[in-house]
Amino acid sequence: MVGSSSRNEDYQAALEAGKLFLLELLDSVMNDKDLAKELYKKYSARNNLPSVRQYLETFAISIYLKFPSLVAEQLVPILRDYDMRPQALSSYVFIAANVILHASEEFRFRHLDELLPPYFHY
Repeated sequence: MVGSSSRNEDYQAALEAGKLFLLELLDSVMNDKDLAKELYKKYSARNNLPSVRQYLETFAISIYLKFPSLVAEQLVPILRDYDMRPQALSSYVFIAANVILHASEEFRFRHLDELLPPYFHY
Protein backbone atom coordinates (compact mmCIF):
# COMPACT_ATOMS: atom_id res chain seq x y z
CA MET A 1 0.00 0.00 0.00
CA VAL A 2 2.76 2.44 0.90
CA GLY A 3 4.55 1.85 -2.40
CA SER A 4 1.31 2.30 -4.30
CA SER A 5 0.59 5.60 -2.55
CA SER A 6 4.10 6.87 -3.26
CA ARG A 7 3.81 5.82 -6.91
CA ASN A 8 0.48 7.61 -7.22
CA GLU A 9 1.97 10.77 -5.69
CA ASP A 10 4.91 10.56 -8.12
CA TYR A 11 2.50 10.12 -11.02
CA GLN A 12 0.42 13.12 -9.91
CA ALA A 13 3.55 15.25 -9.48
CA ALA A 14 4.85 14.25 -12.92
CA LEU A 15 1.46 14.94 -14.47
CA GLU A 16 1.27 18.38 -12.85
CA ALA A 17 4.83 19.22 -13.94
CA GLY A 18 3.96 18.09 -17.48
CA LYS A 19 0.88 20.30 -17.55
CA LEU A 20 2.83 23.34 -16.41
CA PHE A 21 5.60 22.66 -18.92
CA LEU A 22 3.09 22.20 -21.75
CA LEU A 23 1.29 25.45 -20.89
CA GLU A 24 4.59 27.33 -20.72
CA LEU A 25 5.72 25.84 -24.04
CA LEU A 26 2.43 26.63 -25.77
CA ASP A 27 2.45 30.15 -24.35
CA SER A 28 6.02 30.80 -25.52
CA VAL A 29 5.22 29.57 -29.03
CA MET A 30 2.12 31.72 -29.25
CA ASN A 31 3.80 34.85 -27.90
CA ASP A 32 7.16 34.61 -29.68
CA LYS A 33 6.74 37.37 -32.27
CA ASP A 34 9.95 36.51 -34.15
CA LEU A 35 8.91 32.89 -34.50
CA ALA A 36 5.41 33.91 -35.60
CA LYS A 37 6.89 36.23 -38.26
CA GLU A 38 9.22 33.53 -39.57
CA LEU A 39 6.44 30.97 -39.78
CA TYR A 40 4.18 33.47 -41.52
CA LYS A 41 6.87 34.32 -44.08
CA LYS A 42 7.70 30.67 -44.67
CA TYR A 43 4.15 29.48 -45.22
CA SER A 44 2.67 32.54 -46.90
CA ALA A 45 5.45 32.60 -49.50
CA ARG A 46 4.20 29.31 -50.94
CA ASN A 47 0.91 30.94 -51.85
CA ASN A 48 -0.85 27.56 -51.68
CA LEU A 49 -4.44 27.02 -50.65
CA PRO A 50 -4.86 25.14 -47.39
CA SER A 51 -5.39 21.41 -47.65
CA VAL A 52 -8.65 19.68 -46.82
CA ARG A 53 -6.92 18.39 -43.70
CA GLN A 54 -6.26 21.96 -42.52
CA TYR A 55 -9.90 22.88 -43.09
CA LEU A 56 -11.04 19.82 -41.14
CA GLU A 57 -8.66 20.62 -38.28
CA THR A 58 -9.88 24.23 -38.15
CA PHE A 59 -13.51 23.10 -38.20
CA ALA A 60 -12.91 20.55 -35.43
CA ILE A 61 -11.18 23.17 -33.25
CA SER A 62 -14.13 25.53 -33.72
CA ILE A 63 -16.64 22.82 -32.80
CA TYR A 64 -14.73 21.78 -29.67
CA LEU A 65 -14.44 25.41 -28.56
CA LYS A 66 -18.17 26.02 -29.04
CA PHE A 67 -19.19 22.72 -27.40
CA PRO A 68 -16.61 22.01 -24.65
CA SER A 69 -18.39 18.88 -23.38
CA LEU A 70 -17.50 17.16 -26.66
CA VAL A 71 -13.81 17.25 -25.70
CA ALA A 72 -14.29 14.60 -23.01
CA GLU A 73 -16.91 12.70 -24.99
CA GLN A 74 -15.10 12.50 -28.33
CA LEU A 75 -11.57 13.90 -28.45
CA VAL A 76 -10.19 12.15 -25.35
CA PRO A 77 -11.25 8.65 -26.50
CA ILE A 78 -9.71 9.34 -29.92
CA LEU A 79 -6.40 10.30 -28.27
CA ARG A 80 -6.48 7.05 -26.26
CA ASP A 81 -6.38 5.00 -29.47
CA TYR A 82 -2.73 4.03 -29.30
CA ASP A 83 -2.88 2.15 -32.60
CA MET A 84 -3.74 5.26 -34.61
CA ARG A 85 -1.66 6.12 -37.68
CA PRO A 86 0.90 8.86 -36.97
CA GLN A 87 -0.50 11.20 -39.63
CA ALA A 88 -3.98 11.10 -38.08
CA LEU A 89 -2.55 11.36 -34.58
CA SER A 90 -0.65 14.52 -35.51
CA SER A 91 -3.93 16.17 -36.54
CA TYR A 92 -5.58 15.23 -33.27
CA VAL A 93 -2.60 16.50 -31.25
CA PHE A 94 -2.78 19.77 -33.21
CA ILE A 95 -6.52 20.01 -32.52
CA ALA A 96 -6.05 19.24 -28.81
CA ALA A 97 -3.28 21.83 -28.43
CA ASN A 98 -5.40 24.51 -30.08
CA VAL A 99 -8.42 23.63 -27.98
CA ILE A 100 -6.32 24.04 -24.83
CA LEU A 101 -4.77 27.29 -26.08
CA HIS A 102 -7.97 28.96 -27.20
CA ALA A 103 -10.43 27.68 -24.62
CA SER A 104 -11.97 30.17 -22.24
CA GLU A 105 -10.47 30.39 -18.76
CA GLU A 106 -13.45 28.42 -17.49
CA PHE A 107 -12.48 25.34 -19.54
CA ARG A 108 -8.72 25.64 -20.16
CA PHE A 109 -7.48 23.66 -17.14
CA ARG A 110 -10.29 21.12 -17.41
CA HIS A 111 -9.28 20.46 -21.01
CA LEU A 112 -5.64 20.22 -19.96
CA ASP A 113 -6.59 17.65 -17.28
CA GLU A 114 -8.55 15.65 -19.86
CA LEU A 115 -6.18 15.88 -22.82
CA LEU A 116 -2.72 15.54 -21.28
CA PRO A 117 -2.96 12.08 -19.60
CA PRO A 118 -3.48 10.12 -22.85
CA TYR A 119 0.02 11.19 -23.89
CA PHE A 120 1.56 9.46 -20.86
CA HIS A 121 0.22 5.91 -21.07
CA TYR A 122 2.25 2.97 -19.79
